[in-house]
Amino acid sequence: MDITGRKLFVKALQEEGVDTIFGYPGGTVTDLFDELYKQDSIDVVLPKTKVFFLSKNYIPFHWEMQ
Repeated sequence: MDITGRKLFVKALQEEGVDTIFGYPGGTVTDLFDELYKQDSIDVVLPKTKVFFLSKNYIPFHWEMQ
């Protein structure tokens, strides 16, 4: 079985309970995003506005729901 850095990274995110990632694919992270799209446990949000704004407002709301 071929284990790559991107597979290990996604596995670590899953083990830590990460369920949402904000970001822009492209450049050096293209392979990582390809690996994220292959699984269903982590939602990938492709923001149309600034990532900071979305993540700043998402985190407090998400934590309140848990």
